Amino acid sequence: MNIPRPFRRRIPVFILAIALFCLMPLQSLNGMYIAPDLVDVPVDRLIRNLEATAKNEPTNVTVRFNLARAHAMAFALRTDSAQVWKGRESEGVWFGYEPKAVPFEIQQTDDPARIEAASQHLKMAIERYREVIELAPEKLDAALGYAWCIDQSGRKQEAIALYRKLITEAWEHEKDRKRAPLGWHSITAEAAGYLIPLLDKAPIRRRSKRFRTGSNKWEEFRGRSHQL
Repeated sequence: MNIPRPFRRRIPVFILAIALFCLMPLQSLNGMYIAPDLVDVPVDRLIRNLEATAKNEPTNVTVRFNLARAHAMAFALRTDSAQVWKGRESEGVWFGYEPKAVPFEIQQTDDPARIEAASQHLKMAIERYREVIELAPEKLDAALGYAWCIDQSGRKQEAIALYRKLITEAWEHEKDRKRAPLGWHSITAEAAGYLIPLLDKAPIRRRSKRFRTGSNKWEEFRGRSHQL
């Protein structure tokens, strides 16, 4: 099929993302776990303790990742408290056994104080995610967290570029996967879910119509999803 030059770099991203959405139901979410012993702690205290650990362990990627997530969570939920596993506060906020890369959604508030506090948390989340990426460029869940925070800050074009780059990188890791292990979440699909609403809808409709029946890749992925 002849693909016009302007679309050659962009269209495959959508095809791959749609394919991954079809594979998402294959995720197994029925694992058996012990119930976590959760307690509420002040976000400020949690962040302060994680900051101290990060300072003492400057190359500890996990600590910085947990710190970035704590800030991003506080921004998204507009909250001053967080749930942690009792006695394991150093592991950061509890998001469940099998969290997505961005395991929270925006909660709205009219409280000026909470809005201001959330704004500061977003700035710190961006900074901490950037540190994680510098230490571990291969950590794609951190790259997605960073892109999501850039998105929430209103830097739309920068976020679009980051999502597109991440989808391309993540797909290279995911495209040959035969089955989804317990609790697996597709970075490609999650990133595409955040990217698509940012794009101009008219070009998307034109591209979708053009490639609806002509993509061998799409048929291949559909076939694979039914076999698994």
